[in-house]
Amino acid sequence: MSNPYENVKGRDFAKGFDFNSLHLGKVDFPDQFVADYVTEFLDGPDRLETEIGYSVARFASGPVICDPAMLLGPADIYWINRILDESLYAEKGAIILPPGYYVVAECYDDSGTVYLTINLDQGGGDYGKIFFWRKAHDALGTGDNTDPPTFAADTLGAYFAGLKTEAEAQAELVRLKRP
Repeated sequence: MSNPYENVKGRDFAKGFDFNSLHLGKVDFPDQFVADYVTEFLDGPDRLETEIGYSVARFASGPVICDPAMLLGPADIYWINRILDESLYAEKGAIILPPGYYVVAECYDDSGTVYLTINLDQGGGDYGKIFFWRKAHDALGTGDNTDPPTFAADTLGAYFAGLKTEAEAQAELVRLKRP
């Protein structure tokens, strides 16, 4: 299957998105997300070349420091979500990515990949909010997929505005791990 977003650039990111998938289907990204995405894509600093770019994900299994998040282009958003929707590692028909969450960026902690996701469940109170979700291969709630998504920010813009230096993130991690 071809990728309908192969030639769409970040500056042209559109509100409507069709994943052509049973579980993912058609979604509408909030206007604020689209504006924040395009602004960060066009005008955001290269997070690997600045000191400010770290965040702390407060997973149920414990907090971790995430290095600078990289926004995915529209074609990558399409493929990553499709791949997670059809994992080769889980049983056929198993759900990997929590329903309503869509990957839009990736970063790394000491254990591997952490995705930034957006909640696109319009029927819930978290529509448009940004969450961390640890990359998993097993079915939702099993194996490496037991940590639920954890809140990162109310908007993509707020996420990027709240980034820290590595030292600030380390200090927050120490504070969170205190008994």
